[in-house]
Amino acid sequence: MATGAMLLVEELPRSEAGAMDMLPFLALASVIWYIESSSRGRRLTGGQPQSSFVPSCSKLVKEYAPETAGLLLCCSLVIALRARGDRTVVDPSDQAAWEEIQSQWPILTTADSLFAIQAMLRVLLLLSAILRSSGCGTLDALPLEGSPAIFYLLAGLLRVLLLAISPAHGLEGPLSGPIYLAFEVAALPLLFKLAVGVSTLPVRPLHALGKLAAWMLGVTLSAVLASQHRLPLADDAALNGLFTMVSLLELAAAVALLCTVVTCGGGVRGSFASFAHVLLPIQQFLSMYFFLTAFDISLERSSVGSPLTLLQLSGAAELVLLLLAGVAHLALAGEVESDEVSEGRVSSVLF
Repeated sequence: MATGAMLLVEELPRSEAGAMDMLPFLALASVIWYIESSSRGRRLTGGQPQSSFVPSCSKLVKEYAPETAGLLLCCSLVIALRARGDRTVVDPSDQAAWEEIQSQWPILTTADSLFAIQAMLRVLLLLSAILRSSGCGTLDALPLEGSPAIFYLLAGLLRVLLLAISPAHGLEGPLSGPIYLAFEVAALPLLFKLAVGVSTLPVRPLHALGKLAAWMLGVTLSAVLASQHRLPLADDAALNGLFTMVSLLELAAAVALLCTVVTCGGGVRGSFASFAHVLLPIQQFLSMYFFLTAFDISLERSSVGSPLTLLQLSGAAELVLLLLAGVAHLALAGEVESDEVSEGRVSSVLF
């Protein structure tokens, strides 16, 4: 966040201890990836156990070559921006607090870098959803398409709005600036494609009304809670409420995503869904870790309501929902045929 907000950063060095506490969540995402790769390896060998895990791993990387290349590009960009150094201009009176923040984040410089990395991963995930097609040539964007994409799109619009009109809600550090804004803006048309590029509303009127009611309920609850729980990041109360609402809309998206996975039978293993169920929890972990470590709990004394507690709880709940969706995908997903695997590559799906 901006310098005035960053002065409220917690002074205790909690980063390393917090990371250790969050390792179980990342471990579960890794287990999902391991089970997926092992299952595909047994299927490709006719049900016989593989002699080595390395061939299975190499086949998985080959199948997801575009996504692997994207991850490498994101890592390279982060390293390049970090090597360029932090160019944030800090008021001399805030210099001591800024140096304290940087000492707590020796690699990323500030906690804000977590949001920047999350934005890069988000664009990678959305590009994979848009460009990867199933073997029959149809858009294979489960579990993001439809309702989850609508809530993520609303959250993205609010995030870009805050970046455009409220400097107090911007990022600081080496990964901030125009590059971060470009990733946030780039995600919007991709989310729009996933939200309206498929038949979003059911054909039957009652089902359509039910979906509309669910969307309105999610947005209304997010707006009401956000108006009652606001961090004092800017002088404008409405903008502070929008900052809280972004996280609550993403929580609603996670609820919709889990419902989509369960009602649609988990999707297809080896498709985009498998990649999404690994990357989504990792992406959300970055956001949750930010709210767990970036601010001191004493900040709530000058806040409206209990926004920090709400953001921490909603972030943890969203991560749990995404992990449950991954487990449901493993339990319910159907198998993709080998010829579909070979054909399920990136295709040019136009907007």
